[in-house]
Amino acid sequence: MKETLLFVDNDEFIKEVYTCYLKEKEYAVYWHVLGQDATQQIFDGLYYDIGLFDRSLPDMSGDEVMTFSKQINPLIPVVCHSGYDTKPNCADFLIVKPKSPEELEEIIQKLLHYAKAMRSKD
Repeated sequence: MKETLLFVDNDEFIKEVYTCYLKEKEYAVYWHVLGQDATQQIFDGLYYDIGLFDRSLPDMSGDEVMTFSKQINPLIPVVCHSGYDTKPNCADFLIVKPKSPEELEEIIQKLLHYAKAMRSKD
């Protein structure tokens, strides 16, 4: 089964690079530029293994999207993927941009193992 990643980020360059690389590695990737689109899809029941969220979005705060994700899916890791170097309280983890696709995948693999361990506790 493919691991599913939800990205919410308005950086087109990162979108192209990460999506291409991660799909080659056989991840399912959902990408939203607008926080409102992401929250609607989360509300509608989108399944994802990890959510990676930028803090600066064109229509709303990334912190709001992360908080919403955590409220709807408390066992799914919320990752702040941002140029800021401080982790907001609404995030489980922080990945400071930029990261190469290879570095990002290595981090994602660790987070997937963490998420699996957390779900198996319940």
